[in-house]
Amino acid sequence: MLDIFTQLDWRQPLWLLLALQPFLLWLLLHRLKKRKQQKFADEPLLPWLEVVRKNHWRDLFFSRNTAYFAAWILCSLALAGPRLPETSAQPQNETVLDIMLVVDLSESMRATDIKPSRLRRATLEAFELLSLARQVRIGVTVFAGRPHLFIPLTTDFNALNYYLESMDSLQLPTRGSDVSAAMAFAKKALLNAPGNHKQALVLLTDGDIQPDKVQALKSEIKLAKNSGINTYILGLGTIEGEAIPRSNGLWREVNGQAVISKMNKPLLLHLSELGGGTFTRVTDNASDWNMLYKKGMLSDLKTPVQKDKQQWKALFQWALFPGIIMLMAALLPISSKRYSISSPVLFSIILTPFLLYPTEPVYATENTYQASVLTGIDAYKNAHFAQSKRLFIDAVLKANTNHERAIALHNLGNALFQSGDYASAAEVFTDALRYNPKQKQSIKNQHL
Repeated sequence: MLDIFTQLDWRQPLWLLLALQPFLLWLLLHRLKKRKQQKFADEPLLPWLEVVRKNHWRDLFFSRNTAYFAAWILCSLALAGPRLPETSAQPQNETVLDIMLVVDLSESMRATDIKPSRLRRATLEAFELLSLARQVRIGVTVFAGRPHLFIPLTTDFNALNYYLESMDSLQLPTRGSDVSAAMAFAKKALLNAPGNHKQALVLLTDGDIQPDKVQALKSEIKLAKNSGINTYILGLGTIEGEAIPRSNGLWREVNGQAVISKMNKPLLLHLSELGGGTFTRVTDNASDWNMLYKKGMLSDLKTPVQKDKQQWKALFQWALFPGIIMLMAALLPISSKRYSISSPVLFSIILTPFLLYPTEPVYATENTYQASVLTGIDAYKNAHFAQSKRLFIDAVLKANTNHERAIALHNLGNALFQSGDYASAAEVFTDALRYNPKQKQSIKNQHL
């Protein structure tokens, strides 16, 4: 029953003020009575002149005034429109857009000029897109020396969340960076996909492209544009760049000098213009996807994306029905000398809606940030670490504040650590500290 009251919403809450009118009227009449008495005699003499009739509590409780009072209150509640969120299965909106993410996993993406690293930020940016996308199918192509289809086009965002969490730890069999082959591969995957949807390619890369491969990349982007597929680019990295770390802890070197990988902003901007799309650098807020997804891909759609509509279960009848009963009881021409309304009858009328109302909530609570965190903690305590990881990732996406994101990321780091993925756990603890640098437990776990 407590869960029901915490979820209760009012369609027109201002009507609740109407329920105060009987109280205000009683106070007004009480004050007027006091004034009349003071005009009649001084207040110290009133107890000697006033005859007080003491009524039994039953006479007061089972009176017409009480019935009117109850009817007014109940009708006011009905007018306010009490309701509960309806969480029954709703038909999914029709897909109107296919998006293929093309993610660069080459060696230069290990650079840490953007925190925690270019590759880790690419993963987090993919999660951010999932939190915004509606009526879309999303797939993921990853590439280094050769492209690979990591996740086929799907509307199952739970599956996307599950597989994306391991994207930045993938070890591809071929080294290098052949972005033109990756774009050709992703374009073919889109063209072969069933359905007649608007399609888009989103390249997540640092733009560290060899000069001899630029022309081939331009040709692939033009071919995609001619096929009706626009290319959008999210730049990862800084213009100043940074040395490329290797797996042995050293830097990648050429002739004894560390190789500095820089984001080639002019080239990426030019490529996006060739592809009919948009370029933007990665940001710490949602402005990058606002540019690429909302102002870019969605603006090209002829069919508008439908917004999720909250469904409600109306409860006004539970107040309206007993209110009508109380009003009828007050208006019935019953003489107290000839007829009487027995206590059991009145109690049965008053308790009817409460007896009929289910004691357990029949509507599940909305899957909010808090629900994901609590369910994930339960799974963690029961050693279901894979399930807890999915739930904590879901909590990160649903968090509304940096404090909530820090908590969800800290719990995710614990789940990864218990799963044996110590490197990813350390990175996630670092991510948690980006949102809350004073989170002591994350600082402690980061150095384990």
